[in-house]
Amino acid sequence: MAGDPTLDSYHGAMVKRYLAATNAIRGKCEQALGLVDESHDLARRAGDVEGQGQAMLQKSEILLRCNRPKEALRTARKALTILGLSSSPLLANDAQRVVGEALAMCGV
Repeated sequence: MAGDPTLDSYHGAMVKRYLAATNAIRGKCEQALGLVDESHDLARRAGDVEGQGQAMLQKSEILLRCNRPKEALRTARKALTILGLSSSPLLANDAQRVVGEALAMCGV
């Protein structure tokens, strides 16, 4: 439905995640992090818990790419909690992978 605020937020959150990924690939870490934060906010407004978890997971991956493993670890753990509760096992497994990568980068 055009003009439905929940649907608009849901779609907006997905678009922001795609834009964040593009910026991360280009090495534009701060822009990517800003976009993924906007995605998280839009998903929250839409009541999309899984979308919030996806945004957190993507943020943790961007933080790893930007060599910020401690922040990535905290964010990935939050994503794992959210995604585990939203019954998304594939995404939860991906969050576990990022936790492991961040731990390795932290030397744990």
